[in-house]
Amino acid sequence: MRTELFGEENFEEKMQAVVKPWLGSAVRDGYFTTSDGAKLRYYFAIPDDAKAAVVIFHGYCEFYGKYHELSYYLFNEGYAFFCLEQRGYGYSHRDLENKELVHIDSFDTYMNDQKEFFDNVVNKEAPELKKFIFSHSMGGAVTSLFLEKYRDYADAAVMSAPLIKMETWGVPEPIVLVAFTAANLLGKSKDPIQPKKVFDPIENFPASGTLSPVRYHYLFQQRLDDENYRTWSATFGWSLASIKATRKLRRHLGDITQDILLLADGLEDRVDAKGFDILIKKAKNITALRFPDSKHEVFNATTPDRERFYTELFAFFEEHL
Repeated sequence: MRTELFGEENFEEKMQAVVKPWLGSAVRDGYFTTSDGAKLRYYFAIPDDAKAAVVIFHGYCEFYGKYHELSYYLFNEGYAFFCLEQRGYGYSHRDLENKELVHIDSFDTYMNDQKEFFDNVVNKEAPELKKFIFSHSMGGAVTSLFLEKYRDYADAAVMSAPLIKMETWGVPEPIVLVAFTAANLLGKSKDPIQPKKVFDPIENFPASGTLSPVRYHYLFQQRLDDENYRTWSATFGWSLASIKATRKLRRHLGDITQDILLLADGLEDRVDAKGFDILIKKAKNITALRFPDSKHEVFNATTPDRERFYTELFAFFEEHL
C-alpha cells in the first residue's frame, strides 16, 4: 500500500490535521428510509477512478467514527467506502429512548437493512464497481447472514474478529438460550441485560478491546462529545436475537460462495473464539490469518500487528479486483 500508516506518536496530529479536513471535504452523509419506515444514517466517499467499493459492517455498540482511520486509508488507496450506522446505533433509528441501550428483535432486520442499503445507496452511487465487505465483530454475524441469503451482492468479504459464536463465559449455550427466551416471554425484551452497566465517562483503556491508547482515546472522546455515540449495553431482546442468529448462521456457513479473509485475534474476550475455528472449518473459500498478540480490535492493535493487518487487507482486495 502506498498510504503511510499513522503511528502511535503521530496519530492525534494526523487525525486532526489530515483526516478531520478530509472528513469535512470528501465524506458525504445522508439518510435513507427502510421498507419498514426506519430512518438510517450512512456515510460514503468515492475517489476519482475508484478501484472498487468497500462496505463497512460495524460491530456492537459502534458507529462510523470508529472507522475514520480505516475509511481514510481505503479512500487513499483508491477504494470507495460506504458505512451504514446500523439500526440502534449512532444517528440511525432506535427502538428505545435510552441511547445507551441497543435493542433488536431479529438479526434478520440488520441483514435486510444492509440489503436495502446496497439497493438504495451503494449500488446507485457506485453501480459499476465491485463490492467488498469489511466487517468487525457483530458486523461479522450480519455479514454471514447477508452472504448466506443475498449471494450476488458482494464479490468478497473480510471478517475481523467476527461474531460467529456468542461468548457465554462458561455457561452452556442451550442454557443461555433458555434463559434469554424466558426473560423475553416474561416481558423483559426491552430491559437491559445488565441493569448496572451504564455509560461511564471515565476512560478504562485496560478493559477495552484495543492495544492502542491513542485510538481508544479518539473513540472515547467522540462518546463524551455526543450522546448518540454512548450505546453501551444490550437488552434481553438483542441478546436473544444474537444467540439465535449465531446458531442459525453456523448451520449455513457452507452456503457462502465468496472468498473470505478472516483476521482473528489471539486475546479474544468479546466473542467466543471457537467461532473462528467453526468458520474456518465450514466456509468453502477462506483464508485465515492469526494475530496471537492482538485483542479484539486487530486494526487498533500494536504497530506491528496494525501494519500486518493493513498489508493483508489491501493485498486481499487487490487480488479480487
